[in-house]
Amino acid sequence: MDRGHVPSGQLIDMKPLQPIVLVLLSLSFVCFASAQFIVHSKVKDTTVDEVLRNGAEDQSVQLLGNLSRKLGRERYEFSDGTGSIHVEIDDEIFPAEPISERTRVQIRGEVEKEALTSVVEIDVKTVQRVD
Repeated sequence: MDRGHVPSGQLIDMKPLQPIVLVLLSLSFVCFASAQFIVHSKVKDTTVDEVLRNGAEDQSVQLLGNLSRKLGRERYEFSDGTGSIHVEIDDEIFPAEPISERTRVQIRGEVEKEALTSVVEIDVKTVQRVD
């Protein structure tokens, strides 16, 4: 029988197509998951000074200021006029548009404290230009 033509009324064997269908479905979820949707957070703006003085481990924070310099791979210094703090920004969430030390940004993330050294930094979850 010619496999390219299926007479009407006959069923097509879908088993050979299952892996392809699964891959296509998986890719559609990956594409959907990579879209960035920013939810307006109930976290209020705070300052670097407040975070350094009173920040608690895993506390959600939102800061406005500038990335004043790059310290290394995915590590930056953030400054808001009240102080400076180290932040970690994964390449995947860094905005595509150029950002310089003069670009005002809003970062949202969590406070991380090193138990042995008392170093405080922010693990950034979102970065947005504020123009």
